[in-house]
This record gives sequence, C-alpha cells and structure tokens, in this order.
Amino acid sequence: MAEYFGDAERGKKECGNCTWCETHVQVVLPDEPAQPPDPVKVKRVLDAVGIRDDARMLAKLAFGIKSPRMGALKLYSLDVFESMNVCEFPELLKVFTEACERDGGVGE
Repeated sequence: MAEYFGDAERGKKECGNCTWCETHVQVVLPDEPAQPPDPVKVKRVLDAVGIRDDARMLAKLAFGIKSPRMGALKLYSLDVFESMNVCEFPELLKVFTEACERDGGVGE
C-alpha cells in the first residue's frame, strides 16, 4: 500500500498507524469500480489550495491521505479533503501533476 501511494521509500515495514498495523486484519473494501477524476472537483481542490509545487500532496488531499505538510497548513479542515476518494490514486496524481506543470509548478 505504501508503494501505491509513493511512501515506500521510507523503509519502514509498518507505519504503526493504519488499520493493518494496528490489527493485522485485512480491510475488505466494497467491490465498486473507481470513478475518473471529476474536473469540477479537481478545480475545487486547485481553487482551495494555491500550492503548485507538490502534485502528490494535492492528490493526497483530494484522496484523503494526511501528511505533515497538510497538517501544518491546516488543510484537513477544507471541504476538498477526501472529496475524490472514489478515484484511482495514480489518476489523481496524473491530473494534479498536469495542473501543477500547466500552472508553472514542478508537478510531482
């Protein structure tokens, strides 16, 4: 899972915070197909957060994954946090990377 979200390089075998690390019981997710990123919701995230140097952070914000930077910026209280959790994370990353590059940021 850490590799999927781009956190595998941290080298830890377990984070100690997620359901797996706390219970060692696999979470069974509903078998629903992922939805493509909604351009209206993407725009809402981009309008709410002016940051364009970290597409991965924007994708995590939209998906609902917390990070120290988002905590420091108090982004969890925004209504866009976890607003796109029905999408595939790599698709969100692609969309936000394109937006960051288009807006003069560095993308991922």
